[in-house]
Amino acid sequence: MSVSSDLWVALPARRFVSGSALGSGALRWFLRDSVRSASGLVLVAVFASPTCAGAFASRWAGRVPGLPFVAARRVSEGWAVSVPVAFRD
Repeated sequence: MSVSSDLWVALPARRFVSGSALGSGALRWFLRDSVRSASGLVLVAVFASPTCAGAFASRWAGRVPGLPFVAARRVSEGWAVSVPVAFRD
């Protein structure tokens, strides 16, 4: 996927999203590759409750260019939310 410099700059930095996740009660977070992210990278935050995951997802919905909503999904550990990030820092 070709990434324009404007979109790349507009994506949030990993440290902002991870700090937001931890402040929202995330159990943990990790980075993974994603072909659907403009940068090729997403931060996945894992929460124990759907309420915390939903609040975190709502916080980032619309703040990422081209991503009008962010969804929480059920995983073995609880609930996960993926947010595209600009780079590994």
